Amino acid sequence: MSRPVVRTTPHVGGMYGAPMGRYGDKFDSTFAGEVKLARVALWDGGYDHGGAYWGSGTPLWVAVWDDEEYVCEAFFRASDYQDACDTIRDEMPEVTGIVRAMNVTRKGS
Repeated sequence: MSRPVVRTTPHVGGMYGAPMGRYGDKFDSTFAGEVKLARVALWDGGYDHGGAYWGSGTPLWVAVWDDEEYVCEAFFRASDYQDACDTIRDEMPEVTGIVRAMNVTRKGS
């Protein structure tokens, strides 16, 4: 069985350089549905594939859910997959499931 795919790091470079991080949604404590969870790969000293700067340290994760009006994304730090799942369950207690996904946006795309 293959993992679902999320595309969360489109190119963001601009004439004044890379932004610090990305816009993200807040966790929705009332959302009752499935959340996709993916680790965000960081390159070249803390930049994601699309060029946003996050710095280094604890791994970066993204939770993605569809609230029927928007596709929402929350970026956060967690030490590993289990810690990321625990964070989602703490912040979104009504979630019915967490599916490990793959973030497929590649460097330079």
